[in-house]
Amino acid sequence: MFMNIFQKNKNENRFVDKNSSDKQPTNINRRDFLKVAVGVAGIAMIKSIPFNDLLEKLGDDDGEELFESERMAIDLDENEEDMEDVYEEMGQNPELSHSTKDLLAYSIDGDVSLTPEKIKSVQKYWENVHSTEGNKLHKSFVDAFYAIGEYEPELRKIFTDAGVPEKYIYLAIPESYWDLDGKSPVGAVGPYQFMKTTAKSYGLYSDKKKFDYRTDPFKSAKAAAHLLSDLYSASGDWDLALSGYNGGHIWRYLKQSRNENEMPSYEGFLRYIEGKINNIKNELKYSQTLDHVVRSPLGVIAKRYGVTVNELKSLNNIKDVNKVRKGEIIKIPLIDEEVKEKVYNSKIAGYIENLNYPAKFNGIYEAIQKGVATEQLPAKNHSVYITKNTYPRKKEKPEKQAEELVYTVKKGEGWFRIYQNIKHLTKLKQRDIIKYNLKISKRGLREGDKIYFPKNRKA
Repeated sequence: MFMNIFQKNKNENRFVDKNSSDKQPTNINRRDFLKVAVGVAGIAMIKSIPFNDLLEKLGDDDGEELFESERMAIDLDENEEDMEDVYEEMGQNPELSHSTKDLLAYSIDGDVSLTPEKIKSVQKYWENVHSTEGNKLHKSFVDAFYAIGEYEPELRKIFTDAGVPEKYIYLAIPESYWDLDGKSPVGAVGPYQFMKTTAKSYGLYSDKKKFDYRTDPFKSAKAAAHLLSDLYSASGDWDLALSGYNGGHIWRYLKQSRNENEMPSYEGFLRYIEGKINNIKNELKYSQTLDHVVRSPLGVIAKRYGVTVNELKSLNNIKDVNKVRKGEIIKIPLIDEEVKEKVYNSKIAGYIENLNYPAKFNGIYEAIQKGVATEQLPAKNHSVYITKNTYPRKKEKPEKQAEELVYTVKKGEGWFRIYQNIKHLTKLKQRDIIKYNLKISKRGLREGDKIYFPKNRKA
């Protein structure tokens, strides 16, 4: 009964219109509402019931393995660029915009500090990165916004039906830049980048029934919407839900909040991450060695930490490097500040991505609101859309054909359906097929159009 009351109020006030920013009731804030409704015991109930239900639903004790922290299709290190020249050209104050690397640099004297204001500067950083012409992410952003237009009406309905603000359809931009076949280095697949474990929990993947629908724009959107809804139910905060979508650290924080009978909040999560990072930094400051579980050859380990193999052998009394086995713990000599900085950056990488994720999405959405990207493919009617079973299976070798192939567009077909029908004949991605037929893509697909693509080679 209590949960029904909470769910009803949450859904009624979650959003007002398509440009709403997850609006709450104007006359009472969430914390006060919860206190008035049920008191301290009720707050514990709110935190524990949806949280435990979610973990049970996902079939994991911690939830941490379900949201691997390196799911993003684009490498973080490649994206955090030096923006000083950009700010000068734009007439903006660079102090108002920082990357997480700036905020968490090992070289900062004393402890690092994370506040909502500082995360706002990270949001501004990502807004600037995606808004600046000539920046590679600007082009990826504009192209993704253009391509998503064909599917947008259905996506909006999917998210609103799940009780999630419409703006989160654009979560597919920071996830994959609307690459329907996008795959991250750790195996997250599709526009909303699902790992197999999470995909199984939300009906996108099955080993037994032999289906994998993570590349389906609508099925994956529905799964993303329901996952966000579940995460919001567990945390009560959309930025926390975004952090949970992208990584596992949120679960430890939610457990701590529940155990301490405190209401979860994004500001509280920042303090939690801040404490973890400062513990790592301070521990390294006074340490001379680091314990490392061997999973690679000593040469690889030495290169990672910036030390020599001989230094590793000497410290660990290793006579024969070939006798060092996987799983064995060795000590890494922290010989100078440069080595400590490498260790520090490695240890906080997951925290950086969790912190980046809400800020990156919010920065991209702010760019959308400001009209940085405006052109979109016209919406299509996908009411009869049926996804093919895309479960991985051995592909038969196609018969030899001409160097350039042609496909005739059938009634009601969009780029995604066309690509599903021809992808076994070419190495091009869907976005490359669109670029290869740029004239048609600009005016929109029509029945009878001839789509050309090269056979089994990149454009």
